[in-house]
Amino acid sequence: MFCVPGDRLCVADDKNLGGRGTFLKGSYIYAALAGKVNIIENKDENIFEVMPHGNFVRKIPQVGDVVTCQVEKIVSNQCKCLIKCIADSVLKQPFKAIIRKEDVRATDKDNVELYTCFRPGDIILAKIIGLSESGYLLSTASNEFGVVIARSENGVLMVPVSWTEMMCPEFKVKETRKVARIAIESDSNASTSSKQSNNNF
Repeated sequence: MFCVPGDRLCVADDKNLGGRGTFLKGSYIYAALAGKVNIIENKDENIFEVMPHGNFVRKIPQVGDVVTCQVEKIVSNQCKCLIKCIADSVLKQPFKAIIRKEDVRATDKDNVELYTCFRPGDIILAKIIGLSESGYLLSTASNEFGVVIARSENGVLMVPVSWTEMMCPEFKVKETRKVARIAIESDSNASTSSKQSNNNF
């Protein structure tokens, strides 16, 4: 049997124990890697392990990876996303992930309102910090993580104007976001290049 990270393998009890490539959450043992499930059967217990299968594991997001995601929807205290890329590598299939309210910012966590940070359709940069039944757990707490591409309610591509706002250049309407540093720096560089080009004419 093959598995991917987050797959529930079995109930954890005195007879079933988790081994290499697994993690325990609640009353269940889950896969922490992609690969083949190996069950070591002893007299009084079974040990569940996940053995990496060739290069397959390299195509699967892992804890610590920096990933590019698309926001699907905001529900309760979670932002549901799909992981589309690991670093600069585009995945053949997306993986489900969530950003919990407490993982959006490094400070003032209690006052975070998810809908003022992300909107469905936004492209965000985040870091994988764990696994859960709902998918990968992501964090945008660092300044380098957050929204990199977003469209306004009118469908216009917006530009960042601060760490917490993006603006529709056509209608001059601002919307709140948790903006990634890379988005701000890219826009700043583009503005500088534009000014230099204008000065040359």
